[in-house]
Amino acid sequence: QQIRRRLGKAIGVELNDRPVIYLAGRLTERKGARWFVEQVMPELCKQVPGIICLIAGQGKDFDLTKAAIERLGLADSVHLLGYVLGERRKDLY
Repeated sequence: QQIRRRLGKAIGVELNDRPVIYLAGRLTERKGARWFVEQVMPELCKQVPGIICLIAGQGKDFDLTKAAIERLGLADSVHLLGYVLGERRKDLY
């Protein structure tokens, strides 16, 4: 619980007991983060109240993924963290 509080504070999101999905890696089409945001998260948000998806990474799909989050109204449920290092990375894992 302490790690969830520390992580939530670092990224500006209250995690509390919310279910969390974590994706990490280069944001490219092949890795599928944007596909997950567009095709999976809208349905998950309906079925799992309060679910949150944290996406760590950079890449050429970063802006497209960000646009998909905004277009689908998922800003409360999906958070792009960018490149993550150090203690925050450890907390995410």
